[in-house]
Amino acid sequence: MSRVARGPSWFDSLLFLALMSGPPKFRPRDPLASLEGAIDLVVLIHIVVWTCGGLWVLARLYPTVLRRGIVPAVNPVQALGALFIAALTLSAWESPGRLLTAFTLGQFAVMLSFIWLFTHRFGTSACLRHLFIGVSLLAVAIVAALVLSPELVAGITAIDTGVVIGQTRVAGNYLTDVGSVAVIGLVFCLSSAPPLRAPIFWGAVSLFSGLLVASRTRSAYIALLSFLAIGFTHGRGLRVRQLIVPLVAFALGIFVMDAMTSTTEFLVRDPASVGTMSDRIPLWQYLTSIVMREAPLTGLGYYAASRIYAPQYNPGLGNAHSAFFEVLVGGGILGAAVYLVLCGSLIWFAVRLLSLAGGRPSAVASAGLLFVALVSGVTQPEAIHAGPLGFAFWSTTALLPGLLREANRARTTAEQRLHARKASLRLRSA
Repeated sequence: MSRVARGPSWFDSLLFLALMSGPPKFRPRDPLASLEGAIDLVVLIHIVVWTCGGLWVLARLYPTVLRRGIVPAVNPVQALGALFIAALTLSAWESPGRLLTAFTLGQFAVMLSFIWLFTHRFGTSACLRHLFIGVSLLAVAIVAALVLSPELVAGITAIDTGVVIGQTRVAGNYLTDVGSVAVIGLVFCLSSAPPLRAPIFWGAVSLFSGLLVASRTRSAYIALLSFLAIGFTHGRGLRVRQLIVPLVAFALGIFVMDAMTSTTEFLVRDPASVGTMSDRIPLWQYLTSIVMREAPLTGLGYYAASRIYAPQYNPGLGNAHSAFFEVLVGGGILGAAVYLVLCGSLIWFAVRLLSLAGGRPSAVASAGLLFVALVSGVTQPEAIHAGPLGFAFWSTTALLPGLLREANRARTTAEQRLHARKASLRLRSA
């Protein structure tokens, strides 16, 4: 399959944005309803969107694979991604919700294959551009929801009390994860991918920064810090390096002011819970003991952690609160091992890319997306699920190897030109 000369069609772009958005849930839903296979209008919308994604992949593969017998190139990370999904299917029969598990693993497969073909056909820059457009549209939708329908993003209490600046937590709830959208948007803005004019840049940074603070998501703050570290070390000439000193000075200024205590309480929400990560560490110990006792090799089936054992331990937590422990309980040692190898491979590609193309906006942005997803995944299973954060993670399986190939090709071309120039100079001197 060769890359097409033109850009993606309107349908390609619309489908990309629909898949990246999740789509949103729009309403509260009993977690057990999904295990029982209950279907409503929103579920039907999700089925239609992800089915269209799968059909889009098959329609692009059919001409080359079945007619020509040519399989598009698959990089090692994408092969590991497919192996990871296959490892999770080994316990699908044991899963507490077989239909839900099958649908979720299907979403993983669609995200992996869709981004593979989209990047192969239209290039890495088109993929990055669509990711930025997607989070920008979601950010605008969040602000609109705060005004028109606060319960979608600001919690049920906002229905009665309204949105109170400095008190209401804008978590996303039924629309999207606000912290993840904000961090991903800042990664794109600060890495200059795509390049934005000054008014648009400052407007976008203000929007995403405001949403990040309003989300009060501690993992999102740490994820942003990890990106700032990458940008400071490898962002030569990019806005992230230019703004790192003012950002640090501004943060220190806030905490040095008399409002230090109130600021910390607002951002951290509950400082006393940091030691146990809001009871997550005991939860993970509990989940690990269960899977090691019941089914250590292949696990107890995906969603066993979130829908069965985590609520048994602490109903207030709601789910496993970690991508790794969701995988460990669902896929056992085998699934967790493949997941770790997948993440390790992505980190290797990111480090290699930054060493070759440091200062290139697409390289810094793609590496930033990976580390944001990995850091967030420590406390959020959404880091691999359908949604902006999970879609960004699966996108790096195509972006990082693709950009590394481009960097290697550019370096080879530069070396050939240098050798040719030196040879030309030697001929002239002779």
